Amino acid sequence: MDFGEQGITKLSICGHSPIEKNTIHVKFISEESNIEELAEFNFTNDYEVKEFEFSKKTGKYTVTFLFLPGSNFDFEWFQFE
Repeated sequence: MDFGEQGITKLSICGHSPIEKNTIHVKFISEESNIEELAEFNFTNDYEVKEFEFSKKTGKYTVTFLFLPGSNFDFEWFQFE
């Protein structure tokens, strides 16, 4: 993903968590760095949008969402801002 010169500082995730807490590891890998941020998505009755503040990222990254064993999460969409 290319976040350009303006960059991003926020991630919005729409999803459903039928368990108490899902920890989502969001990895940002570039030629210069390997950064991991956490998004804690707590229990929801239905799909909800939750926003997470991250350190500013500019330029190009490979982005990976990592769910650990025991996760139970329905991922609908995400958006960086």
